[in-house]
Amino acid sequence: DDAAVVMNGRDLDGPIFPSGFVSLVSSKFNYLLSVPENLCVMSRSLGSIAEMAELEERVRDTTDALDALGNTTAATGKGFAIGSAVLTALSLLSAFKDKAALTVVDIGDPVVLSGVLFGAMLPFLFAALTMLSVQKAAGAIIIEVRRQFAEIEGLREGTAEADSDQCVVISTQSSVEEMILPGIYAILAPITVGLLIGPKCL
Repeated sequence: DDAAVVMNGRDLDGPIFPSGFVSLVSSKFNYLLSVPENLCVMSRSLGSIAEMAELEERVRDTTDALDALGNTTAATGKGFAIGSAVLTALSLLSAFKDKAALTVVDIGDPVVLSGVLFGAMLPFLFAALTMLSVQKAAGAIIIEVRRQFAEIEGLREGTAEADSDQCVVISTQSSVEEMILPGIYAILAPITVGLLIGPKCL
């Protein structure tokens, strides 16, 4: 018989160890794909510069080709990231099941089913909160732009410069402040459910 893989006294011949290993490898592979993905952003900016500078058509063709390459690798990287997240979740659930001493998890159990429904609702809650955050940040920038048009003389005529730094400050501040509430939900939701209902609901 082949020698079993043992770690901390546990047999790792089951499917959890390979899935965890594949998850680790695929997540590290994303770093390789991030290089052309970043190249996509730069080539898009270079294409805009080439268009404004009225350079030759072949320059824009080259930047468009690099942009397409970056978009393709970005989509591939997202696929690897999703697959890695699924395998990581599988490994974490298996480890939690062992630590919580749960031998059988029945989806027909009302406690388990309520945990499944609550967990399925959380991503939509996070998405809604982030969309509201984008709305608030965009609204604040619109108000700032209107204020500058009203107060800075010559801005409408193009003879004065806008205070773009203030818009950057609003965006940066909103990106930090608006993520506090989703972060609190993400941290406190499993703790609250685990303490009030129990490990089965998790």
